[in-house]
Amino acid sequence: MDWMVARRARAGILGAGLLACAPEPCTEVEGLDLWDAGVSGQLCVLGDVVVNERTAAELARLEGIESIAGSLLVFANPEWTELPRFASLREIGGALSISDNPALTKIDAFPALERIGGTLYVGEHPRLVSVALGDRLVEIGGLQLALNPELASIAGLQRIESVAGDFIVQDSGRLATLEFPALARVDGGLRLAALPNLRSVDFSGLVRSGGLNFASTGLDGLAGLSALESVGAVILGDNPRMTELDLTGWALGSLSVHGNAGLQRLAAVLTPVPETTASVFVTGNAALTRFDCAIDGEELKWLVLTDNAALAQIAPWTGLARLSGLRIQHNASLTELRSWLPALSRADQLWIFGNAALPPAAVDALLTEVEHDGEPRVGDNEGQVTVLDPCPWPDDSVCDAEQDADGEPGTGLCLVDPDGCGG
Repeated sequence: MDWMVARRARAGILGAGLLACAPEPCTEVEGLDLWDAGVSGQLCVLGDVVVNERTAAELARLEGIESIAGSLLVFANPEWTELPRFASLREIGGALSISDNPALTKIDAFPALERIGGTLYVGEHPRLVSVALGDRLVEIGGLQLALNPELASIAGLQRIESVAGDFIVQDSGRLATLEFPALARVDGGLRLAALPNLRSVDFSGLVRSGGLNFASTGLDGLAGLSALESVGAVILGDNPRMTELDLTGWALGSLSVHGNAGLQRLAAVLTPVPETTASVFVTGNAALTRFDCAIDGEELKWLVLTDNAALAQIAPWTGLARLSGLRIQHNASLTELRSWLPALSRADQLWIFGNAALPPAAVDALLTEVEHDGEPRVGDNEGQVTVLDPCPWPDDSVCDAEQDADGEPGTGLCLVDPDGCGG
């Protein structure tokens, strides 16, 4: 039996970066040798375990595995409605990946599991309804639950306190609630996406996250993040039930808010991470009337406000002095500029056009007082019909005619722009 090493008590690390086994004696076996005839009993696997179209006799060995130093990969088992039990498995050094098992309806196979060093991935299951990982799990390196359209219940992750990677739940149309009250830190990003029936979340212990991205959810706000203090970048897009967002209690890096059809008021304070520069993008929020934002500092990279038809009130950005780019486009109700940018002295790039209620005099005043590079893109503001010929921006990649060669809309500021619009 050259595949088997001597039995011994597990009392240390299996290898560099690998997890220790349980105190009882076990047989150490390489992952590829797990399926050899004669392998049985309590096992500590030194490499990866790949479970794909195995016989019933082979699958019975999984009950004796106590630890896996590498990853556990379970995929493409078309007849399974549930997983084989891993009754003794306590630790996985790498990832736990369960994917593309088309008949699978539930995951409830890991009653003893305590730690996953890598990412827990569960994805591509058209019939999966529930995921339950037992009540002993206290550590995962990351989470990704994706492309499980019938998933309605997630259990066994409520004791997780921190995640070194990303925490992602997406593409699960039936999911209505998410509860992770013990989670205090996500070093990567927290992403909830394509969850149209999601109505409530409990991240009440979360204090810090590297990023936050909520897209196409059914949430009406962010009440489930009551303890959050610091987040790198926030992206909120296409959440139709959100009407008011107050992010002023967060130390916030960058902000992108787009396509939230019911959003009426937005408030935030930006605290750029040292040696980086934040950006703000607020676009396509048709009902947004008021934007209250401040910055803890003097500089932003981009400030972009576009296609916010009802936006009329913007609180003064009293400290903002420098921008790499300022774009104010197609905000039909906006009437002022300088009143909410009182300290701005430099913007490398300036685009201010298509704002139907913005007086040209307000634009001209800003251009006079704010240092900028090159020819600013301005026009089609209150009372203007701008059709420039020749086009003053012929050498860039922006289409300034009505549309480009593929029929996509341009800025419409020029009669023709053959270079920018592709002929």
